[in-house]
Amino acid sequence: MRCFRATRDTVIKKPCDLGYTLYPIAYMSWEKIRNSYHGQAVITGLIPNQIYINRLWAMAMQYVKLCAFPTMLYDQTRVSKWTNRIGQAVGVRGNPNDAIASAFRPGDMSLQVFELVDRTMQYTKECIGASDAALGSVRPDNTSAIIAVQKANAVPLELQKLAYFDFVESCVRIIIDMMKTDYGIRTVTARPEDGGEKQYMLFDFGAISPDTLELDVDVGSTSYWSELTQIQTLDNLYRLGIIGDAVTYIESLPEGFVPNREKILKELREKQGTNTVKNQAV
Repeated sequence: MRCFRATRDTVIKKPCDLGYTLYPIAYMSWEKIRNSYHGQAVITGLIPNQIYINRLWAMAMQYVKLCAFPTMLYDQTRVSKWTNRIGQAVGVRGNPNDAIASAFRPGDMSLQVFELVDRTMQYTKECIGASDAALGSVRPDNTSAIIAVQKANAVPLELQKLAYFDFVESCVRIIIDMMKTDYGIRTVTARPEDGGEKQYMLFDFGAISPDTLELDVDVGSTSYWSELTQIQTLDNLYRLGIIGDAVTYIESLPEGFVPNREKILKELREKQGTNTVKNQAV
């Protein structure tokens, strides 16, 4: 692939070969529409619903401003001017015991307005897959039921999920191609398969061959549970004796929750080795 950079009157970088085998652009369209390269955004179809909800709320607010408080009506043939001042005398013509004023209040606004607003919001969220279960706004009392509901609510977004996974896979392949061309020899960290300490070594990224490399980018949704829930599950397994090895317990904890993790694991392994030697001697 070749590259050329310039402004209107100045050449910044002359044409050169970057050495990339893949074009460094990945594409994803949320919703495909005819005769459009960019497609349609997720919010485009929600704009009419949002305008409808805003108008209903605006009319309801205006009604409350005008009609929430009673209006005072009085007989001008008996009272020339009304006043609300405390303790001030009001002169009337005729018998003051007769009704000269009353309060008027219009009819209450129908509650169907708020019900319609709530239903419009609920149906809109369900149609785009943004339900309470998908957003995590439910109590995790029944884990299996929550996972089943989340998977069922994700059906409207299956096409978008597949498009996003393909987009991520394309990005990973492009990044590997750039690393092969530009990185050269660098220091990397590696961890042995037996779970030992991290090691630093030199690696030649130019030796990577995307054509012969068997590459499979596994893209998928993350765990349904947070790291705190994972720790709680590990604590229960360790307390019940299902996990009887402290090394296995610490290795199963999420990264970053235990300070000096490698040092603790090393001391535990040394302690286990010492106990094994003592048991063999006995």
